[in-house]
Amino acid sequence: MKWVSKLIKKLLIRFGVIAIICVLLFSLTPIVAPKGNVSPQQVQSAKNVVKKVWEQLASNQTQAKFTLNQEELNDLTAIAGHTLKGSSFAINVSSFGVNIASSLRIPILSNALFINGYCLYGNELSGFAMVGCKLGKVPIPAFIAELILNAGLWLVFGDEIKQNVNALIASAKPNGDTISFDAKKSANFKDAVKASLSTASQLASAVTPSQTAKPVLVKAYIDHILATSQTNKSLSFFIGQVFAKAQLASLDGADPVEENRAALWALAIVFGSERFAVLSDIDISINANYRAVTTLNGRGDLSLHFLYSSILEQVGKENIGLSIGELKELLDSNEGGSGYSFADLAADKAGMAFSKFVTSNDESAIYAQDLLAYQTKEELFLPAIHDLPEGFRGEEFNEIIGYVGSSVYNEIESRIDKRIISLPLYSSGENKRRLSNEKHHIPKQNINGSYANGIWLNIDTHIHTRYSDGNKSVSEIAERASQFGCDAIAITDHGDYNLKDVASTTYFDDITQVNDLYPHLTVMPGLEWNVPPFMGREHATVLLPESPDLQTNLEEFKSRFDSYGRRKKEQLSISSAAEWLNNIGHYGTVNPVVIYNHPNRKDVLQNENTYDLAEWMDRSDSFIGFAGAPGHQKMAGTNNGAYSFRQKTIHRWDPAVQPGNTWDTLLQQGYDVWGARAGSDFHSTDGDYWPCEFSTTHLFSRSNSHNDILQALRSGNTWAQHGKFVNQLNFYIKIPDKTATMGETVAVDAKDAIEINALITLNEKDWQGYSARLDELELIIIEQNDIQVVPFEPALLKSEVVGQLTQLHMQYRYRTQSKNTVFRLRGRSIQPEQHHYMFYSNPIRVMPLD
Repeated sequence: MKWVSKLIKKLLIRFGVIAIICVLLFSLTPIVAPKGNVSPQQVQSAKNVVKKVWEQLASNQTQAKFTLNQEELNDLTAIAGHTLKGSSFAINVSSFGVNIASSLRIPILSNALFINGYCLYGNELSGFAMVGCKLGKVPIPAFIAELILNAGLWLVFGDEIKQNVNALIASAKPNGDTISFDAKKSANFKDAVKASLSTASQLASAVTPSQTAKPVLVKAYIDHILATSQTNKSLSFFIGQVFAKAQLASLDGADPVEENRAALWALAIVFGSERFAVLSDIDISINANYRAVTTLNGRGDLSLHFLYSSILEQVGKENIGLSIGELKELLDSNEGGSGYSFADLAADKAGMAFSKFVTSNDESAIYAQDLLAYQTKEELFLPAIHDLPEGFRGEEFNEIIGYVGSSVYNEIESRIDKRIISLPLYSSGENKRRLSNEKHHIPKQNINGSYANGIWLNIDTHIHTRYSDGNKSVSEIAERASQFGCDAIAITDHGDYNLKDVASTTYFDDITQVNDLYPHLTVMPGLEWNVPPFMGREHATVLLPESPDLQTNLEEFKSRFDSYGRRKKEQLSISSAAEWLNNIGHYGTVNPVVIYNHPNRKDVLQNENTYDLAEWMDRSDSFIGFAGAPGHQKMAGTNNGAYSFRQKTIHRWDPAVQPGNTWDTLLQQGYDVWGARAGSDFHSTDGDYWPCEFSTTHLFSRSNSHNDILQALRSGNTWAQHGKFVNQLNFYIKIPDKTATMGETVAVDAKDAIEINALITLNEKDWQGYSARLDELELIIIEQNDIQVVPFEPALLKSEVVGQLTQLHMQYRYRTQSKNTVFRLRGRSIQPEQHHYMFYSNPIRVMPLD
């Protein structure tokens, strides 16, 4: 058993040595307490200090002269501690010398240990120099500490930089709470620093070779990018191009990780900064005329954030990269900056996640190549950023967000992280949105019951008056709406904070008087809500139930949650407003109705409103859908609907209604979204038609009373059109013993054949007096994993005369192929001027029997 005794002794000796080292190096408390949260002012101060020092060092002069005070040093050390997470630093100046101290936090389960260290500088015979250092409880003689410092400077930056730094330290003169430097330096100090970056890169390559791209390979990818057409400015396009090249190389036996890494560095050098070429030891110059500004989400700054963060992650500085991004945003929040942007922060995080994933291992690298090759979809790797708050300046950031790391800040950062994790590049379909069966999948019957128990109404729920930016009175609008056949309208003036009369007593009194003047027309008070956090970019119609508290509730909602030109903590997302709608907005069994207006009017990408609607509907079932057709229909050409940004209407309808776009995507995901709404958005007759003159929304309801209309809107038995060429639409499906119409969900047996019917009664004349006609009819079938459009030739449909009008009957038999099938219908009338008038129905959903 001697060997056991020897083994125990060896173990005890080793554990003893380790214990002694731990006791000597580690401490339970830091000697430098964390500085707390950095402020925008500290970031600005630190930037000014760095700029002041660098201007002296980088100049062509041979003398560097500058002074730093204690407050500036405090700001610098605070920024250093924020950048190097888990570290804290202090530099204290007195007339006797300078004390430099640091503490590094080492997390141990739920607790932490600290490695503390400090060095003292003072006046020696040779000048200002290091007096002594201590690491933990271990004293380190000055000559050894200086030897280590000089060796490090020489190894990373070379002998010239080392000599300049030593000269600068030796010239230091502390005086009270300031320290001055006045030393000779190299005239080419700046060039020496630049040249040393290559040495630093080579050193990094030796230490972490897996993180450094091969120069020859990077150069090949740069050549590939330069040979690619520059007509497309989206970074996603070029990512698709280089990953297609990487895919081909991998299929030919190349290392997929190395190919991806080279592609990433090439993108950063070409579209980020040529300075990255120095870090990767590549000698290349890109023609300034060639260098294009690539964009993400239509913005060049987001592309740069993404690329810079990718490279910071590549050189092993992921946490530093995030800290630098945060500091840059804090700097922007100062006066003169663009303001703190969480969208920029999201691009930083997305760039780091992208870099880490595509170069982590062979499996991820190949998956990324297969997914990204030749693709141009940003949503594969960039999270939704359009609703993230931006532009915080100075005190506004402090007042609303607090500081980096506050609960408000962390909530937004967590939101960004969740979005990144769920991106297709990382989720592989595993983290897609999961829907509540209770909310979305229970078969339901339309709230109105059968056709015999209600009436069809013409309504317009998007109208503006002189109370906001319209030029007509409520009375004038009611008169014309009645003339053009409206049964109910909603006055929805803007909820802007400076429009004091909207939702006021005067506003309600005016509407009440008009209701008395037109007993057959219901005029409902509502508002067009500037949805947070967009500060006026996104709008929604808000209709609250008629109740004794209607005015009070509408005023409160407007005051608290309208985000036009302003923001508060409860306006950083939709959540507070949604909670109010859920808990306060209802009256008995009647719930509010919120409808997203002109969804694509100011969007960069289609998926923005897809994301928004899903997010809002998850928060509250008051959100029932969107306006499939925007107002402002008098505006012709590319400005139709006032869609003057990137997305344009298609035959007068929002792109969201097109097969395969937002509407169908949400229906596939299980959301009951009503998009058959065509309002006037009336402001004036310059760009708008009167309510019910050209755009009509047809609603099946028990009556045209305020609350019945809200109930009917929620039920979804609705269709909408332009041009008044259709008199009536009866769209329904039949299965054994069951019938379902628009807005309904019905359960079917897998063996049941579904009979889809549409009875389309045409008007004798359309709104212009031309003979009404139906030229095209299409049934849109949305399966779980497929969307198809089934065309019908109207001339071949069965027809009959009902009264004096022609009625067409479409019939189609279908056997569902998935567990979630939705049907919707659209038709087209092509006018002599080649205008296309269209109608759209709301959907009918079919689910399997349990």
